[in-house]
Amino acid sequence: MIRPTGAPGRAAPNPYPEQVAATMSKSILIRNGRLIDPAQEIDAVTTLAIKDGKIAAIGNQTPKSADEVIDAAGLIATPGLIDMHVHLREPGFEEDETVETG
Repeated sequence: MIRPTGAPGRAAPNPYPEQVAATMSKSILIRNGRLIDPAQEIDAVTTLAIKDGKIAAIGNQTPKSADEVIDAAGLIATPGLIDMHVHLREPGFEEDETVETG
């Protein structure tokens, strides 16, 4: 869990690292979400299994149960997205954003 510090674009370190570690070691099923992965040519409403923080299975190969089950109906699951249009304001205008906060 990242909590904002009040500065635009800046986040404080996670004050609960033990919770993050516990989340990484459990199994999660994300059901009914639209999975889009152009690298694997996937664009389908399916189930995604996560185990120990990594993708474990997709579709028919997913287990029937998990520590946590998320209904993602109407939502999209996709590999990380990157905003290629960035204004880091450095040098100059550091009060708006810096390389560190961007």
